[in-house]
Amino acid sequence: GRPDNYIGPEEVFGSTEDDGTQTDDEDEEGNDIEAPVAINERATGVDWFRNLDAPRFNQDWKFVPTRHKKDLKIDSLPSSLEYAILAFILAVAIRNLRGDKFEHKTMLIHVTRFKDIQNRIQELTDQYVDEIYGELNIKQFAEKSETMVSAFHAVFEEEYGLCEFNWESVLDMLPATSSLVKDHVYAINGDFKDIIDEDKYPNGLTSIRIGGEKLSRGLTLPGLMTNYFIRTSKPYDTLMQMGRWFGYRDNYKDLCRLFITAKLFNWFGHVALASEALRHRVTYMQRARLSPLEFRQEVRSHPGMLLVTAKNKQRHTRTLQVSWNGQLPAITAFDVTPPALQKAKNNTRLVSTLIDTLGRGYDKKAHPQHQIYQGVKANLVNALIEKFSYSEGGGNWEKTTLLKYISDMRQISELTDWTVVLFSRKAKGKETASPVRIGEYNVFPLQRGVDVLDLDGSTTSKIGLKNSALVSLSDEFLDFSQEERLRVEKTGRDKKTGEVKTVREDIRASRPNSRALLLIYFIDLYHAVDVIEHKGISLPALSISFPQSPNGKSSRVTTGLLEGLEDADFEEMDDE
Repeated sequence: GRPDNYIGPEEVFGSTEDDGTQTDDEDEEGNDIEAPVAINERATGVDWFRNLDAPRFNQDWKFVPTRHKKDLKIDSLPSSLEYAILAFILAVAIRNLRGDKFEHKTMLIHVTRFKDIQNRIQELTDQYVDEIYGELNIKQFAEKSETMVSAFHAVFEEEYGLCEFNWESVLDMLPATSSLVKDHVYAINGDFKDIIDEDKYPNGLTSIRIGGEKLSRGLTLPGLMTNYFIRTSKPYDTLMQMGRWFGYRDNYKDLCRLFITAKLFNWFGHVALASEALRHRVTYMQRARLSPLEFRQEVRSHPGMLLVTAKNKQRHTRTLQVSWNGQLPAITAFDVTPPALQKAKNNTRLVSTLIDTLGRGYDKKAHPQHQIYQGVKANLVNALIEKFSYSEGGGNWEKTTLLKYISDMRQISELTDWTVVLFSRKAKGKETASPVRIGEYNVFPLQRGVDVLDLDGSTTSKIGLKNSALVSLSDEFLDFSQEERLRVEKTGRDKKTGEVKTVREDIRASRPNSRALLLIYFIDLYHAVDVIEHKGISLPALSISFPQSPNGKSSRVTTGLLEGLEDADFEEMDDE
């Protein structure tokens, strides 16, 4: 099992775990009762992120503009980077006070892919560290050193004021701590000579490393504590960078800091949260202790990767192998502009037609609340997927690859037998939306919290379900008989504690290869978005729970790259 001191994606990015247990704000169906609307807020287990776009840093990270050439002249470090360096030295002092004197301690600065600029930042950082060292250690500077001491004091109060040591004891450590960093500022341009042999430092190496893209190709950074990170050119490099943070941070979990821009902060959140399945996969990959290269291959072949890629940027494309085997694709983002709401009405008509057809020729499974049809032919499901319009870039629903996967699997006689569920929440007291009338049935829409997905914040045209939670764990059992369900519930084990616990992967692994589950939900928009014009509107959403089959096929798909970031970020060049 994984020890409690292991830091994984949930701790860093915020947890979206729906383990099927009921929380206070859910009814017995796992639906939110009180679902607050929050924008870009995530409950993280660690308080690491520092937003470089916050007013106090005045966006000075733009000293390296997003579009820049390798001859960019840089005269000085921005104050946000100086702040991060002071935070690192303070964190090292606190760790040493805690008795971690002989451990490696590292700060990583990542601002550009160009070697010349990395080298320049190395020079400036080295000078700054020398200046800190000089002001704290050299007596002649005593009268001047007040400025440096007060700068340190301000950062200490802001970042580490709650730690167990008072300012005086930390201040006493600073002269010695600054000498540990002095002469240990390295540029890592990916050349062999840049490999630092930490074994040469049995008493621990305290260093600042300045790197670029090459850094993400497989270098481990021992004792990484502080990260100043402003640009990346590829989606999975973003993930790779974040992958460095998973691991053990014994004794200094509270000291780590990630200084990143609002855009990257939202992207990390989006990548990590919008695809529950990708996150599970990442967790699994950590347990498997994969190398960065293997990790990258795994991430690239996962359908969750589609989420961080946009089909509209065909200038920079890349082919991915994608498989929906054992996955749970779901539509969890909704465009709420007037034309899109018109399309949603058409989606509702498509659902009505399907339920009508099913009611005339298929077995219904008795259920007090949902309409459940079994033994449905795949072509009826395909027709719905084909015509159903959805918002690009939200959730992990991608029509073309889904249809291709279903068709490939049908050719080997799998995914031939579908269960279709028209899902209805239990009706209760205070309804904000009237039930949706589908044929003869009243369907009560789900009430879920949402995040506004527009990164610029100027309009609300797209919303996403909070934590991308559409499907509760128990919903994935709706096509199971009582016996089948009991069998799964007996075998599941919690990886950490070893206690009996069902995880979603167990459900999909136990579902017969021929059988897939299509779930149709309605989302109560009024409950989700505090805007009067959406009163009474409920939007349909789809999800499929696919069996995990040993014969799962993957298909090639060409995607553009991360939407929402400038094209200039994607010139496929190595460090120069």
